Amino acid sequence: MGLYVYLTGYLARDPESRAVAGGKEVTRLSVAASPGVAKEKEENYETVFVQVDVWAPGNTYIQKYAQKGDLVGVQGELALRNYNDRDGNPRTQTELLRPNNIQILSRKSDRAAGASQRGDGGGGYSRSNANAAPANNFADDDLSDEIPF
Repeated sequence: MGLYVYLTGYLARDPESRAVAGGKEVTRLSVAASPGVAKEKEENYETVFVQVDVWAPGNTYIQKYAQKGDLVGVQGELALRNYNDRDGNPRTQTELLRPNNIQILSRKSDRAAGASQRGDGGGGYSRSNANAAPANNFADDDLSDEIPF
């Protein structure tokens, strides 16, 4: 199992749906995430584009409500996939595997209209996942002897 993360970012393009073998449908999202906001002109943060494949039944929600520019939150397992492009150049693709919680945090159309950014218009899809990392309340753990310094 890889690194389990909650990723927040903007949809770089409209969700793309396609049918796969066996009659199942999958919707691909491209989430643009950045580690921070540049405060000075000299500061430059590299945006990471993360591919997320959403399978039924969660893809129905995404198809109906999500669009390019929406701020989304997605939970899942982060993975890097190495491949060679058409010209033979090595590339790395960042993917979020087995997403089990997807939320639209704010809509581009609401922000453009000057609406509140509290996420009022947002919604979400969540599914239980047997492979998901178990919830842990670290407040109850005594980690005083676990600190390495």
